[in-house]
Amino acid sequence: MQNIIELPNLSFCIDWVTVSLPFESDKERIIELCKTLNWDWTQLSVGRGGTNGYLYKNTFGYISLLYGTPKGATSMGTCIVLSGKACRQLESLGFNWVEFLSDLLSLGAKFTRLDLAIDDYYGFLNISTMKHYIDNKFVTSRFNRTNYNEQMDTNGNKTAEMLSLGSRTSNIYIRFYDKKLEQKISNDSISVWNRYEIELKKDQANTAANILINNEEDGITLVRKLLANYINFKDLNSTGKNKTRWKNAEWWDDFLDNCKGLSLAKPLEETTLLQKIIWVKNAMSSTLKMLTIALDNKGLVLQFVDDSITLTELNIKNAKLAIESTPRDKHEVITFINDLHQAVKNEGLGDNYER
Repeated sequence: MQNIIELPNLSFCIDWVTVSLPFESDKERIIELCKTLNWDWTQLSVGRGGTNGYLYKNTFGYISLLYGTPKGATSMGTCIVLSGKACRQLESLGFNWVEFLSDLLSLGAKFTRLDLAIDDYYGFLNISTMKHYIDNKFVTSRFNRTNYNEQMDTNGNKTAEMLSLGSRTSNIYIRFYDKKLEQKISNDSISVWNRYEIELKKDQANTAANILINNEEDGITLVRKLLANYINFKDLNSTGKNKTRWKNAEWWDDFLDNCKGLSLAKPLEETTLLQKIIWVKNAMSSTLKMLTIALDNKGLVLQFVDDSITLTELNIKNAKLAIESTPRDKHEVITFINDLHQAVKNEGLGDNYER
């Protein structure tokens, strides 16, 4: 009789981590880094060469540490790459993910890739069914691209199945696939094993890491909310032109378990007075100088600027920025203007405004 492995319906895992650290390393610095992260530095092995442009590569099991910027290149810092196997390696050592991610942040790490996944041992989702809904347009999605891949052996048995959303080069890429088939588990010790994985890059990866570190969401809830933000499968009996008003398919809502969509996109930051004046200098100075040379009359150009200021009406956003500017905001701008003027005087480039 086949033994059945008892597993939770859903479990969360981190399946890839790539971070860049803002410092160059040598052998001694790599050893110190390993000590900080509680890794056994005596197990480090030296690779044949770096990857991703780095000169050197050390490995600790499946973990890769890349360092060494080529001569003449902009500093690349130090890079840590944890593949899926490396993540499982660390978990086998009994470490804590939140503490580890926090340690990385304390070192000034920037996450360039972070893969979050749910392992489904219950069968909440059926990948073939999901493809059917997509093919028949009973879905709302932020992605323009989907790809379905199914492989069979010569006997007609399915050997692989994956549904992917988005592009591997974008900041978010989603995969739904049959993990049991991928792992070639042919017996019935595990009846179902699907994996739903989100590959995050750059700002998206950093935001997700901070959510986990600050315990704002548990891993399963975070993945559910991200999936709900990017795709929703709709009831097959839905009608009407506005798909966003269609009811979700019952099986999709069962999986989401009341989780609503969460976006990792950073809100647009409010523009400051200092940013505005820097923009004016960078964007308009060249044109104003061209006019001054062409007209051979700096005073006339400055008169034009003064008249333009007088006649221009502020939009609501800029009016609010002017009215609500703080003493600190004003001080930053005044300092910038005075520093620029002093630099001109120091170079002996100043002249009279009038000709």
